[in-house]
Amino acid sequence: MGSLIKVLLVGSDGTLGTSLRHVSHAGFDIVPWTMKNCDLTDLASIGPKLSVESPAIIINASAFTDVDGAELNEQTATLINGDAVGQMASYCMAHGILLVHFSTDYVFSGDHAQAYAEQDVPDPINAYGRSKLKGEQLIKESGCQFICIRTSRLFGRASSTQGKKNFIEKMLELAHRTSTISVVDDERTSPTYADDLAVTTFDLIRSDARGIFHRTNDGECTWYEFAREIFSISKLPVTLVPVAGASFPRPAKRPAHSTLVSTKLSPLRNWKEPLREYLFTNTTTV
Repeated sequence: MGSLIKVLLVGSDGTLGTSLRHVSHAGFDIVPWTMKNCDLTDLASIGPKLSVESPAIIINASAFTDVDGAELNEQTATLINGDAVGQMASYCMAHGILLVHFSTDYVFSGDHAQAYAEQDVPDPINAYGRSKLKGEQLIKESGCQFICIRTSRLFGRASSTQGKKNFIEKMLELAHRTSTISVVDDERTSPTYADDLAVTTFDLIRSDARGIFHRTNDGECTWYEFAREIFSISKLPVTLVPVAGASFPRPAKRPAHSTLVSTKLSPLRNWKEPLREYLFTNTTTV
């Protein structure tokens, strides 16, 4: 029996990090890291702390994900999503190890009629997208071996430590307080189940894949259509009202159509199937 490959999982307590810890990862020894292990805004500390762990692979599932917060504090967002990623990439290059990183559909402007493929040129329209694109650029410039997976509208088992509610939880909570809910209907992309993305991640590592990949569940929807499916499955008596994003003034501009498509990977199952799975296994409403 071969020895396990040591994988340092940065951001192990977030939605994706939680799924990466829970899905089957035979052959890998997962070492979980949270902000308590390493403050990613302290760039000088990252390399030395990575050296103490001495992993064979780094999976970076950490990120500054508050899109509106990034607009108000782009410096911090860029430190975490950009510069800290560059530090990890430099370490990986110096030690000859693989970096697995996650990016976003928000690196694109959203003005395409068609879905975005891996080779399309990024053109972000908000601070969050710019910060994530900087991370991608620094990885490439480092020369390290990498897998960068762009994804969108992630949902999955809630983190017990972070206390943040995802869109599904927010909708279910609203349904118990009001009978009518207005939901944005002009921002279209693909929901992604974190467990499905986590399985893909380990599959790519095992296959010695390298480069940029797009990975979401198949199909696309607006937030309104996503909410409609949530309430259809949960059978809650809610009246949904489709509205334009301008109805909810927010600091950050959102892409209108940022659906991702992969030219490298076969499609995952349609997003409605894992949504049903999630609702029946992770909530008490259905």
